[in-house]
Amino acid sequence: MNRVIRLIPGDPLFHLYEQFPAEIYPAESIRLKQAQKQPGNFLEACYLYLEGEEVKCRAALYHNPLLTYEHKKSRCIGNYEAVEDDKYGLALLQLIEADAKASGSEYLKGPMNGSTWENYRFSTDHKHPNFSLNPGIRSIITGIF
Repeated sequence: MNRVIRLIPGDPLFHLYEQFPAEIYPAESIRLKQAQKQPGNFLEACYLYLEGEEVKCRAALYHNPLLTYEHKKSRCIGNYEAVEDDKYGLALLQLIEADAKASGSEYLKGPMNGSTWENYRFSTDHKHPNFSLNPGIRSIITGIF
C-alpha cells in the first residue's frame, strides 16, 4: 500500500523523515557530511512517501508570506530526497502541489529549503559539495493555477 504522510517536527514518525538520507546515500557521501537542517522558519509541513513501511522519498513545503512570483502567492519545496525511481518523486510532488494550491498559492519554487541562506541545491553527484554555479543544479518554478 502506497501512502503519503504529512508531518511536522515533533511528530512520532518524524525520525523517518530525518533518517531517510542515510538510507539512500552511501556512508561516504558528501550529502551525509553536510549539515542536515530542517529550518523552522516558514515550514508548513514535511512529507514522506511510503510504499508499505519503506520510505521512498521526502520533501518539505515552506510558506513565507512575503514570497511571491510575478506578484502572486508562492510556496517553496525543499529538503527533497528520493530513491532513483521517478514515480515516487512525481507522486509526492503532485500531492504537495495540490496542498499548496488548496492553501492559496499559485506558484511553487524549488529547490529551496526555507530560504536562500540554507543548503538547498540539487547536485548531479554526491561526491562534491553543492555550489551556486554547479552545472548540475536543477531549479524549478511551477505554476499551479
